[in-house]
Amino acid sequence: MELKEIFDRIMAGGTATVEEALALNERYSTDELCDAADEVRKARCGGRLDTCSIINARSGHCPEDCKFCAQSRFYATGIKEYEIVDTQEAVDAALECAPLFACDLRTPCHSAADRAFLRYFPPDA
Repeated sequence: MELKEIFDRIMAGGTATVEEALALNERYSTDELCDAADEVRKARCGGRLDTCSIINARSGHCPEDCKFCAQSRFYATGIKEYEIVDTQEAVDAALECAPLFACDLRTPCHSAADRAFLRYFPPDA
């Protein structure tokens, strides 16, 4: 499969399969692939940049055992630990950050140290 063929398909709104992407990776240099990806980015996004501000709603005590994460209760990482912030504190923090980043408050970003976060802030709330 040729890079130009897949590039043209993607520029027309299509996609590449995982197999095609792996084959391209074997056949073309990183520079060639990055140049093609940058052309797609320019065509789809222009010079626009989306930003996100994350509010840490809970820190530490996570019951998950992710070896890469400072939030896990299984490791002494020295992070500041606290339980879930109350709803109003999370809302106030989102409202404070929104003007700084021109955020769309319909999709605020909150992060918490475990999956139980969804009990406190369900996606449809």
